[in-house]
Formats: sequence, C-alpha cells, structure tokens
Amino acid sequence: MFKRKRLILQGEGIQEQWQREEKELKLKLILKDAHVCSRIVEKKKKPVLIGGIDISFSKEDPNKGWMTLAVVNMSNLKVVYSKSKEIESDVEYIPSYLAFREAPLIIGLLKGMKAERDKFYPDVLMVDGNGILHPRDLGLACHVGIKLNIPCIGVAKSLYTCHGISKDKDYKDKVNVFIF
Repeated sequence: MFKRKRLILQGEGIQEQWQREEKELKLKLILKDAHVCSRIVEKKKKPVLIGGIDISFSKEDPNKGWMTLAVVNMSNLKVVYSKSKEIESDVEYIPSYLAFREAPLIIGLLKGMKAERDKFYPDVLMVDGNGILHPRDLGLACHVGIKLNIPCIGVAKSLYTCHGISKDKDYKDKVNVFIF
C-alpha cells in the first residue's frame, strides 16, 4: 500500500493562507478584454490555437497521475500538438482549492512550452476546472490564466452551488445572469 503524502504548513491553516493568495490574485482577474480578442483576430496569417488541459489522479495513489494538453487549430479543428506527462503532487485535494493542487503542474507544462518557443503555444486555454463560477470567484482556470497571462475558460465537470445558483430547473438562466 502507498503512503500518502500530506502538505503541512506550520503556524497557520493552509486554507487561510490560500484564501489570502486568492484575494491578491483576484485583483488581477480580467473578465473582458478587447485587447485579447483583437490580438487573436489579428493573427489572420497564423492560425488561432485553442488548448485544452486536464489532470487525472490515480485512485491507487492519489499523489500520482497524468496530465494531458491538446492544442487545436481553430480554423480546421485539427490537433496540432498534444503532450501527456506523468505527474506527482504532494498537495492533497481539498474541495474548492483544486487550483493549489493542479495549477502549479499546468503552469509548469505551459511555461516549459513557452520557453521552448513552441509554435503551438495556445492563444486560449480551456482548463478542466472552474473559472469565476466558484465559491470564491477564482477557480483553477482563473489561477492559470492570471499566472500565465493567457485567456482561460473553465470547463468544470460539476456545477458548484454558489452565488444563489443550484442545479434546479432555472440554473442555466442563473448562470447566464451571473457570467454576463
């Protein structure tokens, strides 16, 4: 049987420290940016590249898993780049704090790609996790977007019950009001 590693922070609770970090990051959050849109539209001679990234941890050893990035050319929807990487994290999963477990891994992969001046570095990134529809308005996609200065879209598997939004018959209307 594996021995589970735990993140231990001396002197104060880790969640309180993470909440302070989120408050600082939230000041840098850009929800609408005409400059980003125009930068993408200006790439007339180059294809616009959309990336998607996901991390999955093992049920046998929750510290280990796989991360996969795929980049698609928006004009023809062809995959132009993909990379899978075995990963390890000593940060345990705490609900609503996924960013502190997964963002460093995602950021590391994309910073490496950018350092190599990879021509397939995405213009926009879809992240398997929440964006602003999050209990503290700053999910995994926001963390990654802010730290990498890249537009990110959170694509979560499940709907958070927050901001008066719950999965009832009117939840789609409530989400649209919240986001737009």
